[in-house]
Amino acid sequence: ILLYNKNINIGLKYYLKVVELNNKADYIYRSKIELAIIYFEMKNKDVALNYLNEVANENTQSKYKLEAENILEYYNSLINLSDGDNL
Repeated sequence: ILLYNKNINIGLKYYLKVVELNNKADYIYRSKIELAIIYFEMKNKDVALNYLNEVANENTQSKYKLEAENILEYYNSLINLSDGDNL
């Protein structure tokens, strides 16, 4: 959606609607990852990390769990780097 519309608000509304379905399907995990990326870009890091942790902590072998873990590690390294700049 974001790729085609280039509009974060439309993407945000779409993915929030999908996540409201609240089941354990792959498209829910994918939507949570997309929301995390959107929120991180909007500088809302806590919400982004929360979505990623939800997917990473699922008891599943989904490829999205691994993707969430990788993005989470990357975002945490970025946060730690920026925190180091504030010292």
